[in-house]
Amino acid sequence: MTISFSDSYGIDTDLFTALGALDPILNIDTRLFIDPLLVRNTKIPEFKNSTLKIEEYFQKILTLLN
Repeated sequence: MTISFSDSYGIDTDLFTALGALDPILNIDTRLFIDPLLVRNTKIPEFKNSTLKIEEYFQKILTLLN
């Protein structure tokens, strides 16, 4: 059985639509998300030093949430 983020957290799907936000299916992998562990070992030149940027970005989000 698939479950969306909105279903799992009891959020009205109309809110996601109004904000233009993605309402992902939680128990199915999607190619829309980047695996930070894979980025660390990438051979793609454009992503070579992106691990630090990703970590800093999410650290800012965690700081705002606290």
